[in-house]
Amino acid sequence: MSKGDMKDVIKTQINGELEMEKLLAEAQKPVMDAFTACSICEGFCGGETATHEERVEAWQFLINTGQVWTLQGWYGRTAEHLIEQGICTPRTQ
Repeated sequence: MSKGDMKDVIKTQINGELEMEKLLAEAQKPVMDAFTACSICEGFCGGETATHEERVEAWQFLINTGQVWTLQGWYGRTAEHLIEQGICTPRTQ
């Protein structure tokens, strides 16, 4: 096997390992449901370590499902503010 072939084999192996790491990270991400979204929004049960992107995703989930409007008033007011600021988008029908 030539050096060029060996480099290609190593690159393929490394790329496969990187892809596997991405898949594992995605698989470990919690499935979004109302409880998970609320815990992220309020910062409890692991929500306190959520990233900005995860917080936005949680709010958008609650908006998209319509659940945000059935929760305590703080949720609805905060959702309206996030929509006005362009951070989240209104629910699409």
